Amino acid sequence: MERRKTLRKALVCLLVVFFGTGSWVAINGIWVELPLLVSLGIPEGYGLASYIIIITQFANLGPLLFTLANFLTSKDVKLEVPTVYLITTVGWITCLLMVFFWDSYTFWAGETHSTAFLILCLSLAVVDCTSSVAFTPFMARFKSVYLTWYFVGEGMSSLLPGVVALIQGVGGDGVCIANYTYEYESGGKTYQCTDWIAQNKPARFGPEEFFLFLFGMMVLSFTGFLLLNVLPVVKKEHAHDSPSQSSVDTVSSKESNESHNMLVTSTKSEVSLPETAEPAVDLSSPQQIQGRPLRDFVYLFTVLGVVNALSNGILPSIQSYSAGAYSLTTYLYAATLGNIF
Repeated sequence: MERRKTLRKALVCLLVVFFGTGSWVAINGIWVELPLLVSLGIPEGYGLASYIIIITQFANLGPLLFTLANFLTSKDVKLEVPTVYLITTVGWITCLLMVFFWDSYTFWAGETHSTAFLILCLSLAVVDCTSSVAFTPFMARFKSVYLTWYFVGEGMSSLLPGVVALIQGVGGDGVCIANYTYEYESGGKTYQCTDWIAQNKPARFGPEEFFLFLFGMMVLSFTGFLLLNVLPVVKKEHAHDSPSQSSVDTVSSKESNESHNMLVTSTKSEVSLPETAEPAVDLSSPQQIQGRPLRDFVYLFTVLGVVNALSNGILPSIQSYSAGAYSLTTYLYAATLGNIF
């Protein structure tokens, strides 16, 4: 019996890790693949990182719509399950389309653009941004110990694409090789000439194989979620199925009733306060929340906003220029190691 319980917990932990890997694996994978795409001559060049940053900011409409839908629907309606089904399905379909259409270019506004790639990136960004507000509520139905394993899977969503990108590489630096030789006559003399061409050492495998890897990761996440949602054995690890939790809830309910009765009894009697007593803190006042002045919260949220703007917007958008100026290999290391750590 104990062995069966241990195996059940191990299975749930494994499925939770699989589920967690799909949280940000798509955008993290796109980000570490940018150096190779730049080396292959994608039309946006070094400015591709800026496009991805802008697209990701637009994708934050996904979490806003999810939050708004939760606010407008009844408390009994749980939107996280259909939402996770939707975004994980869209995720693996988009990664599969990326394999075939990442290098499909269009000409508009007088320039060549990788329109299909950018549209697919927007789809993946919506998936990953929405996962931040949909995955965690789904995990709330499980015992709290499994939340740790979910965060392990979420960490793998940045580690695994980074490791695969490092193995893939961006190829070697450009070298000149002899294309063919020919004779050139001038002034009665014959010269032996060689035609040289530039050639780059290719990466170990191309973007198509990398996007197939992302497709596999999204399918794995979808499978983990599907099994967590339908397997009967998994439901035994739900938080409300815990006997100890039920007993705690019963005791808490009894204590709450007793406290309520005592509160009602005490409010019926008059309570006189000494004149020297200090006035109570007005918690409804916006100037003071839990003993802290409002300016402290304004300062903290301002610092938080500046740090997030730098780490998620400004610095990533110029990384291709700052690191790529040294070499594409340096750009690869900066993108992958920065994404992992």
